[in-house]
Amino acid sequence: MRIQAGMALMCLMAANVHAAPITQLQSDTTYDLRADGTYTFEQFTRVRVEDPQAIRIVGQMPLQYSESLQSLEILEAYTTTRDGKRIDVTPDKIRDQQSPESSRAPMFSDRKVKTMIFPQVEVGATITSRWRRTQLKPDFAGFFSMWETVGRVIDLESETVTLRAPASLALQIDTRGVDGGAVDNPAPGMHEWRWSFKPVKGQPAEPRELHRRDTSPYVMASTYSSYDQLAAAYNVRSALMAKPSAEVRKLADEITAGIKDKRAQARALYGWVSANIRYVSIVLDHGGYVPHASQDILAARYGDCKDHVTLLEALLAAKKIRSSAALVQSTDSYFVPKTVVIGAFNHAITYLPDFDLFVDSTPGMLPFGVLTPNEAGKQALVIDNGRGKAELRTLPMPNARDDWVVSRVDFTVSEDGTVTGTTSGESAGLYEANERQAVSAIPQDQLPQFVNRMLGTRGTGTMQASDPRDLARPFTYSATVDMPKYVKLPGPGATAQPSGIGRFGGTMMQFLQLMSNPTRTQPMACPGAGRRTEIAQFRLPPGLKVTSVPESVKQAVKFGAYESKYERNGEVIVSTRTLTLEYPGAVCSAEDYAQLRDLATAMRQDVRAQIVYE
Repeated sequence: MRIQAGMALMCLMAANVHAAPITQLQSDTTYDLRADGTYTFEQFTRVRVEDPQAIRIVGQMPLQYSESLQSLEILEAYTTTRDGKRIDVTPDKIRDQQSPESSRAPMFSDRKVKTMIFPQVEVGATITSRWRRTQLKPDFAGFFSMWETVGRVIDLESETVTLRAPASLALQIDTRGVDGGAVDNPAPGMHEWRWSFKPVKGQPAEPRELHRRDTSPYVMASTYSSYDQLAAAYNVRSALMAKPSAEVRKLADEITAGIKDKRAQARALYGWVSANIRYVSIVLDHGGYVPHASQDILAARYGDCKDHVTLLEALLAAKKIRSSAALVQSTDSYFVPKTVVIGAFNHAITYLPDFDLFVDSTPGMLPFGVLTPNEAGKQALVIDNGRGKAELRTLPMPNARDDWVVSRVDFTVSEDGTVTGTTSGESAGLYEANERQAVSAIPQDQLPQFVNRMLGTRGTGTMQASDPRDLARPFTYSATVDMPKYVKLPGPGATAQPSGIGRFGGTMMQFLQLMSNPTRTQPMACPGAGRRTEIAQFRLPPGLKVTSVPESVKQAVKFGAYESKYERNGEVIVSTRTLTLEYPGAVCSAEDYAQLRDLATAMRQDVRAQIVYE
């Protein structure tokens, strides 16, 4: 059952390791494809609720569709109680409303949500639905692709996929781990295929595991013969949308006034789009795959990822700087199949061939040339590589040279044990983006109180930070701390050296949290690439006798190393801790995790090490 709340089910499964929250008793999916690329998609599902926590997930089923591209019909929907009573979902319990995306982008979006609300859902009840979505216009004229897979976190008893298509269409078919294939004696002039997925028992979700389609059985079908063909279909309409208007040219001149270097111009234009075009997921007619005109995006001051790429492309073109869209998958999926399916990509970024550089203005706070962790190391379909050709490119991975953070702590302990001092940081690349994002989530009027909330009952403080959305200037932050009687004095006693406040300065803890599971069975997105350094200076009261300081640590694995060093000069103790991780690719195996876990164990012991005094 392809429930819309699949991620919520994964979270539920992670908390409940003894049994799957639901059992999929039956799921039958049917595609009826027409020669022009339009089709109907019909799905029948029946699931049984096994866990009370699953009731809020499966008790209602939201289905999205675009009014201009699709129609959606609910054919039947009902609950069967534990004692066998059928209770239908009445028409007043089927809500049709504008999607949140549409309400935020009325100029561009016609996305609707039809939600079925099931009655008397309880453990042991079954939920049945049959619905049909008709694709009134193909996403790209004459083309079709589909990708069906199953998840790992629910019990599956029965699932089938049927595809019917005119015999005149040449379809590329690919499957993994399913039974079935071409059906004998299809209807005249038609081809037909039917596949069945094998029954499986649900498994607990693991942190950072890959998307189900990377590791699960699947069925794919496509009329695209190559990724070049998909790129051409995307480009045939999107290129027209990026033509710079007179207003766009005027804006490009204003943004780059006084800047002669082409790369610096590109950086300035990128910074403007990042800061001034609000992201909204929008669909109107073919808006799911075709961007809007750059002039319209500029007027609205919002758009989705394709619109960000299109407006930036128009501004760059106005300054004679080449650029192209590059399509990538932004979820936790890293698998780009040989069979060409649109679903392999769900996000657009910008490629600058003159600098061989990828940029993404959609998040709004990524420094020029920095990509998000969900993009790094993935394959992207560059629509035009600068030589008039499409190309699959592997996006760069973070590295210790370009992606780093250094946090500094300078604390003083008074004779009554009160700790006062400052914490600050500097960063680059992905870590700069992370810190910008963290500060942007704090309302500006609450920034002075942020440290107080993080310290809780331990003390008080203040914080200052530069504008996280101003990509033209380096990002910095600093905080002051006052923690009364934090250290037990007089001794004897022991204390760990305090690190920074929250995520600012506490960068080591982020990696340690990712390594919390003792073992894992599934591959994962490689965690924590780049370099983290924490430098802490701890001034003790004069005359305090220190009997022991932590020993230095140095441990290496094939992906990097952790090193700590402790130095004492009178009452001042300085610790320097550095974690460096670099990976050849974006995906780590369960065996790789075991090595990283060993590194994390050494780190955890070290950060808990204490200064002993009397």
